[in-house]
Amino acid sequence: MGKKIQSDELKKLITLGEEKGFLTYDDVNDILPSDVISSDQIDDIIILFGEKNIDIIDTDKGEKIILKKTIEEEDIDPKENGYVTALPVPPKTGDPVKMYLREMGLVSLLSREGEVEIAKKIEEGEKEIIDAVFSVPVSIRDVVEMGAKLRSGEFRVKNVVHNLEVEDGFVEEEVYKEKALSIIDKIAAINKKNEVLYKKFKEKG
Repeated sequence: MGKKIQSDELKKLITLGEEKGFLTYDDVNDILPSDVISSDQIDDIIILFGEKNIDIIDTDKGEKIILKKTIEEEDIDPKENGYVTALPVPPKTGDPVKMYLREMGLVSLLSREGEVEIAKKIEEGEKEIIDAVFSVPVSIRDVVEMGAKLRSGEFRVKNVVHNLEVEDGFVEEEVYKEKALSIIDKIAAINKKNEVLYKKFKEKG
């Protein structure tokens, strides 16, 4: 979480939310520092509120608030019990922070199963991309050339391996470098065999 979000104003919001059990959009908008304007900062704040079980709602009638999920689970008639459901309503303000918070309230969080499903789709998509890339000879030549530059020191392993963060210094980087070169060498060897087979096939044709 960014430095700007660790402010006295945010601590005040958390304290207020813990006391009331919820925060209204007005609470957040009135107390939130004016320099908190980016979507990433607001996302971090919303996540923090969620971790502390603080709901953000659109009414200050806190004593009569009950979430729709709770009503359904307990089979409560909100009209008979005088409850107001904490449901997002269309924005009626020009304030960007308040509008953003309301829009966020319309988005359902992913379940664990949903996260796994999306991760699998991403993995399948990446595999399809890799298969497509390596079906083109020029791409393989580029990979082999990349390996040569890695071996010569012109490239570092973090420039070659996707999403690799080398933090433990020279030894760890050398380990990853050797692994990357081993894979690239195998690709080069397979490519060379394919070229020989293709040449023979062409000669026979």
